[in-house]
Amino acid sequence: MNWQALSADSHYKTAVAIRSELEMGHVDEATKGIEELVEALSRSEKRALKSQLVRLMLYIIKWKSQPERRSRSWVASIKDARDEIDDIQNENPSLNDAVIESLWEKAFVIAKRDAEAEMGKKSDVQSVSWEEAFVDEYDSGMVSELTLLQQIIENAIGKVLLNDNVLIQEGQELALSNRFAIYLYDQLHGWDVDCEYNRVCITGKQKSNSNNKTKRPDVIIHKRGLSGSENNLLWIELKIKNIKTNDDIIKLKEFTSKPQDGRCIQYKYGLSVSLLPSIITTWIQNGVELQ
Repeated sequence: MNWQALSADSHYKTAVAIRSELEMGHVDEATKGIEELVEALSRSEKRALKSQLVRLMLYIIKWKSQPERRSRSWVASIKDARDEIDDIQNENPSLNDAVIESLWEKAFVIAKRDAEAEMGKKSDVQSVSWEEAFVDEYDSGMVSELTLLQQIIENAIGKVLLNDNVLIQEGQELALSNRFAIYLYDQLHGWDVDCEYNRVCITGKQKSNSNNKTKRPDVIIHKRGLSGSENNLLWIELKIKNIKTNDDIIKLKEFTSKPQDGRCIQYKYGLSVSLLPSIITTWIQNGVELQ
């Protein structure tokens, strides 16, 4: 009897064959079958352990790569994968933490590949630590919309300073706004990011304040053609130097306030950013500066 091939094909068929051998009094042959079945079951559980480890890492990679898309379903998936791994280890003590560590590198490679396929983009995540996989509480990682936006803005500013210093030194604010918008777009999903976008909803009218004066945002995060502050997330005014930002702040206070007179649009948040000699950010909501 080729017990190895049989156990690889079906655990049930293997058990039936072992019973048949025992009924015929072939104890030695049945013992061989039992030993091979135990090995096959162990391999099966190890594959299940690896599968859950890959699943766990996949959601952690997505969590780290797409903070703007974090959800309670991701938290539930992380917890469920942890529970499944715990159950497998409890039922099979031989599959201890050392076994998990031996699977770690290959599991991460598969998880990152699958995560990038689901996200539709490359991930900068280079590793998942043991603490991230089994210790960290991801409930506490849920952040408010504003906190998340602030993190995204901070990341974009960092990339501007790293990659576009020539534009900063040359005073190329329009070009810099474009680069800033690109770095924002790379972190956002489901939102449009535009520079100098001066149209209102589907009317085709130019953006104007309460005095009907035309206004152009340096960068906006919005959903083109849709009204309401829920679809017009953030108006950004970008300056290279920390001067002449007062007019920007006045503009942002107006466009984050409730529509009135000739103005028919409201942004949920406003942001003034200036870079030199120091980085200064001023956040505004409902016409009021946030502390």
